[in-house]
Amino acid sequence: MTPTKFIARWKPIDYMRPDSAIRRAGWRSEEITDVIISHVHWDHFDGADLFPNARIWIQREEVDHHIDAVGKVLNRTIDAPDAVMLTALRAAGRLALLDGDDREVIPGVRVYTGGKHTFQSQ
Repeated sequence: MTPTKFIARWKPIDYMRPDSAIRRAGWRSEEITDVIISHVHWDHFDGADLFPNARIWIQREEVDHHIDAVGKVLNRTIDAPDAVMLTALRAAGRLALLDGDDREVIPGVRVYTGGKHTFQSQ
């Protein structure tokens, strides 16, 4: 997904879609196996669906706070198209929901909660 309305509003300099950015680094989006999402704001979550073989790691409480079981937006922090994408990723079995602080995602990579930028950012 390309967040066109946010690009127009916030005007990030040299914006590049995540799949294009990793292509510049010599990777194809299909090769990515894990993506860690810090929180549901568009500039951290949009593009998660561009990695078709990746497990998407995010805090369970972050998901549960922002959407219900069918993808209805519960909190304005998440944009409706992102709620749809999050719901689709969950339905596809691609979400790996983390429960709390200091969790190992893959060997040698841990996530920590904190800051409360969103409900349960990591």
